[in-house]
Amino acid sequence: FRITWRATMASQVKRPGPKAETFTQRLFRKSFKDPLVPIGCLLTGGVLGGGLYTLYTGQAGLSQKFMRARILAQGVTVVVLCTGTVLMGNEAMKGGPRETLEQKMLRERMEDRQHKQAAAAVAAAVVAAAVSAVMSHLAHGCAIAATSTGRCARSVIAGIVGRRGHQVR
Repeated sequence: FRITWRATMASQVKRPGPKAETFTQRLFRKSFKDPLVPIGCLLTGGVLGGGLYTLYTGQAGLSQKFMRARILAQGVTVVVLCTGTVLMGNEAMKGGPRETLEQKMLRERMEDRQHKQAAAAVAAAVVAAAVSAVMSHLAHGCAIAATSTGRCARSVIAGIVGRRGHQVR
């Protein structure tokens, strides 16, 4: 059972899929989707850096104001993040029920099976056309061979070899 399971899992892992996006591509995509979250994060980091700098220089009162501003910026960022998540969740629910992994795998297998069946049908049609052409060519060659004495299957051999007047002894 384990060997079979590993073999099926290995085939699933090696299956080519969409290319994974890099960290920067994902960051830009999500930033354009919800631009207030990165702005809030940068604002929170800037206020935190300013507060730490004023603490280092010995300005305790200004450092305390910076830390209060940091708490405010951090709270606003969390509210914006939660709001964006709820809104995106509502947009995703409008599209209908999501496809589960099992449904996706079954759909992909069905599509693969349909592609293979279509390819087999095309291959069968090509083979049938080739056989039909060869049979008609052979029938034509046999008719010529029956009428001309000593030149058996001349047209068949000429069609295959590419030379005229080839005689079979």
